Amino acid sequence: MAEKQTKFITNLKYKAEHAQALIDYVNKCVAEEKKPTLFEFMRLINIYDRGTLTRWHKEHKEFGLAYDYYMECSRNAIVEKALAGTY
Repeated sequence: MAEKQTKFITNLKYKAEHAQALIDYVNKCVAEEKKPTLFEFMRLINIYDRGTLTRWHKEHKEFGLAYDYYMECSRNAIVEKALAGTY
């Protein structure tokens, strides 16, 4: 029986809408009081290589700003949950 191989996209071409998609994802998580994660964002845009996001962060200013926004919101969620005793 032949096994079906999953093709992972590891070098997705950057599109300007990816920066806005990250901001929208983070804002949705904040509104739902959930911690945003890169894993969930990557699933949302159908990539499976964190290195792609790292590359986009370095090469595209608008994505870099969106990524920095994600990092601050993520840190803030952890701090707020920890102070509330949830974590």
